[in-house]
Amino acid sequence: MLAGIGAVGGTDFRVDVLYFSQEGGKGRPRKRGVRAGGLGSKFVIDLKRKFSLKQSVLGYEYVPARWVEGPTRSYIEFQVWDVQADKLVRRRVGLGRKRSPEDIRQEAKVKVREINAMLESGMVIDRRKKGDAELAVPKTLAVSKAFTNMVAVKSATGGNRTQQAYRNFLNVFRGWAEQEQLWSMPLTGFKRRHVHDFLDYLLSVRKINNKSHNNYLALLKALFNAMVSREMIPKSPAAGIKKLKTVAQTHTVYTPDQQALMESWMQVHMPRLFLFTRMVYFAFLRPAELMRLKVGQIDLENRVIMVTAEQSKNSKQEGVFIVDPLYELLKAERLDRLDPGHYLFSRNLEPGHIHWVRNRVSELHRQALEETGLYDGKLTLYSWKHTGVCNAYRHGGVDIKTLQALLRHHSLDMTAIYLRAMGLQLNDNLKGKSW
Repeated sequence: MLAGIGAVGGTDFRVDVLYFSQEGGKGRPRKRGVRAGGLGSKFVIDLKRKFSLKQSVLGYEYVPARWVEGPTRSYIEFQVWDVQADKLVRRRVGLGRKRSPEDIRQEAKVKVREINAMLESGMVIDRRKKGDAELAVPKTLAVSKAFTNMVAVKSATGGNRTQQAYRNFLNVFRGWAEQEQLWSMPLTGFKRRHVHDFLDYLLSVRKINNKSHNNYLALLKALFNAMVSREMIPKSPAAGIKKLKTVAQTHTVYTPDQQALMESWMQVHMPRLFLFTRMVYFAFLRPAELMRLKVGQIDLENRVIMVTAEQSKNSKQEGVFIVDPLYELLKAERLDRLDPGHYLFSRNLEPGHIHWVRNRVSELHRQALEETGLYDGKLTLYSWKHTGVCNAYRHGGVDIKTLQALLRHHSLDMTAIYLRAMGLQLNDNLKGKSW
């Protein structure tokens, strides 16, 4: 790859990158021009890495081998990961001189192919070994590479919250592992006692509660199971470790007076927040789902809101029925005049093409709670869903089977547990009974 820098104006510059479409420096050369500002040398280095840097199946970075044909000698050049230095280093393999150009060319093709195959398989430099064994494919990954790679894999298949959970986990785990000098150790040396040590550290030093402990344990098990399935380790060191007992979850609902006060205040001062909470209250849509909902997903003619698999918490595409009060509110929105590709709730909860983050809505809702004097740390944006379910079941005559469908629960048991967390079902079933 060649890169040339040409001035454009001021501190801006243009970088012309010449690269090849095939490995080994073969194929038709291609050129790409990029305009950028700042220091050119660092930008060119980053650009080179973007074009050539690859990752082995074991997660080690490398730059593929290529044949360099110089005026006096030919050689194979590549970059391989140095385990001890924790960075890429350049290596060269010489080719014979006293042969015909065609023989050298054929040897270069074979060696480039062999070296790239080893790099792709995870070849690294391990300076603890001597001689030819220093440059070899390791039998096992280091803890650092294994966890970094698996977090990347698990994050790639999850939603935003899953990605954030794994990133937070990795930051905490890495800090502990480096402190205990376990971050660079071979993965196969990470045992069950280390898992317990990490969980004990979370409880005693970071002062997390039992629920957070169980969440960390679940992430650990998921990562180790992924390593087992990829034959990186024979079995999970976290297998069989039990969760800690937790207090049963309760759901806070608005009292009739609180509900009336909040609704009347939002209608006057924050009408878009009022509509947002009605979608939560009547359709039982999660706030995160609403932030990703687009105008075209609302079918007023058939009275259904289609939640896609990408938007849904359970990764399933399902329709949500629009009940009468919500239908009238959405009808007044004149959705037919809006762009179907726009978000229903964009910036400031107005329709638009920008995806607004959920936290902004929570901030607005907290402001509404504070303005009405209802803020107590327990009532939240999510409480509208709990209140809607409670009122539908207790006052609306909606049975548990219909609630299961509206809530998109996979089983009746799940809905029953949800209702009991709000003090429903059990007491209602006992009305009129005597013994």
